[in-house]
Amino acid sequence: ELTALADLRAAASSVGRLWRQSPRATIFSSPEWIGAWWSWFGNGRLRAWIDDGDDGATAFAPLFVRDGWNGAPELALVGLGNSDYLDAPSSDAAALSALIDAAVEACARDGVSAVEWSRLDPASTLAAAPPPDGWACRLQDAEPCVALPLPASNGAFDAGLRGMIARNLRRGFDAAAARGTVRFEHATGERVASVLEDLFALHGERWRARGMPGVLSDARVQRFHHTVAREADRAGMLRLIRLTIGGETAGVIYGFTTPAGACLYISGFNPACAACSPGTLLIRELIRRAIDDGAREIDFLSGREPYKYHWGGRDRRVLLCRLRRPPARRLTPASRDVPHLRASSERTQPPAAARARTA
Repeated sequence: ELTALADLRAAASSVGRLWRQSPRATIFSSPEWIGAWWSWFGNGRLRAWIDDGDDGATAFAPLFVRDGWNGAPELALVGLGNSDYLDAPSSDAAALSALIDAAVEACARDGVSAVEWSRLDPASTLAAAPPPDGWACRLQDAEPCVALPLPASNGAFDAGLRGMIARNLRRGFDAAAARGTVRFEHATGERVASVLEDLFALHGERWRARGMPGVLSDARVQRFHHTVAREADRAGMLRLIRLTIGGETAGVIYGFTTPAGACLYISGFNPACAACSPGTLLIRELIRRAIDDGAREIDFLSGREPYKYHWGGRDRRVLLCRLRRPPARRLTPASRDVPHLRASSERTQPPAAARARTA
């Protein structure tokens, strides 16, 4: 069991190898994201578990105990709040099931009576794991993510562009070229910190104009993203792109490419450059890089903003699983087949950080 940040850091190499083998290895279940999240947002008690044998780790459950809505202790996944997917990486379904059983039972002995697995991709390893014996699972839909399948080449992608996106790209490039040199900077190394600061400033300016601070205004959130971006850059996963037009910063887009594909996490644009459609130009550049990297999809993550569908994005189901241990007199057999339970028709509200990321 891992109960301190130092334990997470010591296990990062082993967890990283396991994570890369997972069917849905998103940035949010990577050791870079998990470690940074606990470092800056961790509260309650860390109760992460790892099955790490002689041949390497086979399962990792990044868990912590927090105060639930009624003040009672609740077991949850590290990353809660600003992560669009959560998971417990595993290369062995039986090992993960045993690990989850052990973790839940150990925490139950310490007073935990509720467990929440939020933001589960149905294809993830945790979504496929059965609930522990004696625990009932209530499964419901959360806000979906929106993902766009990508072809094997940028030529094929351009050939498929139609309608509003094709027009905005053409007009945006023409308007930008008329203002001066158009440049996309893919920030790495020492440039990462300053380009992130540009992103914070642009995103904040746009949200302040709407009378709101924006999700990147908090100093702790900014430090978290500096940590994640630095570690993701070292691992070759960071996709932080700054667009300049005539020497002026027009926008910044912040995403990642992992074994699961590419994703767009957040962006910020200069309102003075709106006529150049900087958001559209930056998304196309992020997609170009993703295709060059061999990604077969780009995930626009949670939220149903219209622009995601204009690009051709499709909803990806996301699940919320709540586990409860019913009173003994009312105990019914818990389903051992979580993914096939009928999802509740009620929708959960996404975390505040996920709701307001659009620039």
